[in-house]
Amino acid sequence: MAGSAAAVVVVLLAIRLFSSSSTAPEGYVALNVIPWAEVTRISSHGGGDITLDQKLVTPCRLALPEGTYDLRLSNPAFTDQLVVTVTVRKGEALEIRKIMPGFDLHKATAAF
Repeated sequence: MAGSAAAVVVVLLAIRLFSSSSTAPEGYVALNVIPWAEVTRISSHGGGDITLDQKLVTPCRLALPEGTYDLRLSNPAFTDQLVVTVTVRKGEALEIRKIMPGFDLHKATAAF
């Protein structure tokens, strides 16, 4: 009886290891956009869009499966959107720092 219980434990551990390794590999993208921006669309170069579960406003960090993506960002104070292309690799973290098109950083900070 003890041998069969040990076999069940080994099988359960093997199933758990296999199922956890079959999940989609993820990397992370940290976005910091001045003055701020909302992520409005994430398009995969492999085809299709990533559905956003919640509103993402910078600065933010998002986990994505491995692949190359176009991240579309907007701010209602600016007419142009910002598009950033990123390549995500398993276990890696990218840090992206951008300025919204049309934002004059020197003018905005001149009073300080």
